[in-house]
Amino acid sequence: MLVEDLTEVKRLETVRLQQTESLRKLVDSIPVPAFCKDRNGIYIACNKGFETLVRMKKRRNSRKVYS
Repeated sequence: MLVEDLTEVKRLETVRLQQTESLRKLVDSIPVPAFCKDRNGIYIACNKGFETLVRMKKRRNSRKVYS
């Protein structure tokens, strides 16, 4: 039987989620439109400035942006 303490894994996941949220808030606060696309040209992220510019709403609970 394999037993492993996941305390450190959970702590690191919490830190990663906090850093991701902080970065998202920072990018959203920039008034200049900004976006990211994947190699297939699919929008994967954008800030509020870009949403306003192109009148596109992103799904906050998804990793992808939809028009």
